[in-house]
Amino acid sequence: MDISVQPSDPNIHTDDQTRRLYANDASSYEELPEGVAFPRSRHEIIKLVQWARRNGKSITARGAGTSLAGQTTGGGVVMDVGRNMNQIIEINENEQFAHVQPGVIRDTLNRKAEK
Repeated sequence: MDISVQPSDPNIHTDDQTRRLYANDASSYEELPEGVAFPRSRHEIIKLVQWARRNGKSITARGAGTSLAGQTTGGGVVMDVGRNMNQIIEINENEQFAHVQPGVIRDTLNRKAEK
């Protein structure tokens, strides 16, 4: 199989095992991505989006992979934000907002907010 995403591209893993792991979520849908990225910061997400735009690649965002409708699978690059970007930065009870990274699981946030 000719993979047009190269391992030298920004933090994109193209090995078969990783790609197969991210080919499905909790749904019955399956689509093998060209690569999988694990950004660690906002800056890395920006670099990945710029790279994808230049190279005509799609990005599918993924958190915990618990979708039952296949939204976290895709043929371009799957961007897993759940692995490295899952911090709760602030919960402000007075203003009633939370500042979180994109990979935070809602149940985790709810438990933290209840404390």
